[in-house]
Amino acid sequence: MKRNIMYRLKKKGLNTVGLCLLLGGTTLQANEPTERFDVDMYGSIRAQAEIVRSDREDLLNSYEGFRDSYSRIGLKAHYLINDEITLMGQVEIPLDVANFKIQGPFEQNKRDGDPGDYDDIIYDSLRIGKVGVETKNFGSLYFGQMWIPYYNAISYPVDVFSTYYAGYATFSNFRLNKTIAYYSPAMNGFTFSLAWSKENGQAEENGEFDDRYQATISYAWDQTHIALGLDNQGGMYDSKILAVALSHTIKDVAGGDIYLAAKYEQFKSDKQSGYGEDGSSSKNFLVTYTKDALTYKAMIADTDNYGEGVYHLGVDYQVRSDLKLFVEYYHEDQTAAITTKRGGVSDTVWNSGGGNVYALGFRYDF
Repeated sequence: MKRNIMYRLKKKGLNTVGLCLLLGGTTLQANEPTERFDVDMYGSIRAQAEIVRSDREDLLNSYEGFRDSYSRIGLKAHYLINDEITLMGQVEIPLDVANFKIQGPFEQNKRDGDPGDYDDIIYDSLRIGKVGVETKNFGSLYFGQMWIPYYNAISYPVDVFSTYYAGYATFSNFRLNKTIAYYSPAMNGFTFSLAWSKENGQAEENGEFDDRYQATISYAWDQTHIALGLDNQGGMYDSKILAVALSHTIKDVAGGDIYLAAKYEQFKSDKQSGYGEDGSSSKNFLVTYTKDALTYKAMIADTDNYGEGVYHLGVDYQVRSDLKLFVEYYHEDQTAAITTKRGGVSDTVWNSGGGNVYALGFRYDF
């Protein structure tokens, strides 16, 4: 399923602190940017209080607790070669503020080296680690661990919620390592992207992992955007995901804006049952309404073999440009996102039958 990252940042305290000091020191040196070179340090603290009610109390206890909602700190650097070409680099580290660790709240507690374990692809000590070349007329090329083109085109339009439970109603990975990705410039409203990820596909019969290939094409006009995507994961079942996503914004409705988005994904494979079976699908429909500082959100989704029926409601309140408050309700028919108190994917009780979540949280950006 998922494989090793380009390089790994160790969770040992001194190593992590040393890296953060290095990033901070670099940023201080860049406080007086030149016309050619700039470095920006950024971060986001996101956390929630939650009430979780399991549908199978005999398998997973209900609880009240505190959970991180994908906090992170990062560094971006750009070097302008000329008016046409820019070199870039980015490193982004997760901060699990609920567990007081440098790890992703989802990827935590991995068992390194277990066949098929999520740790084979996404380590808990790095979100993004990439370098790239960006041009005005010929597109952009990136290498490393990054958000993948398929996710950006297909899943991102419906991934708008603020809690830990955002983004689960999809077949897509979010980020992959050992990836080369190309994004084209816009051409009469059309753009396309291509990606190759070494050993990030499905497992072969011999236990080795296949390479993974992605392609998307998008068209945007006015307030409407449509995208088609292919995620070829290969492996013993020759797995592929075909997808389409559509979004549209309606401006100035009773003083606010309505955003509508939908996506459809379908597996094509030789697998006959379980996750990734041939013909299984993931369907989402989302609507949001933003007026002044408030955004209301509602999504209904159905993802076969991963959550099944999902209902997600939320309200965001933008207190100021760097501070947001949010409240959400999340329901899943079968277990996908709900796990143990402050736990991650390795703690998930997959047969616990889903449940309901009530969450209240904040996001502070800096």
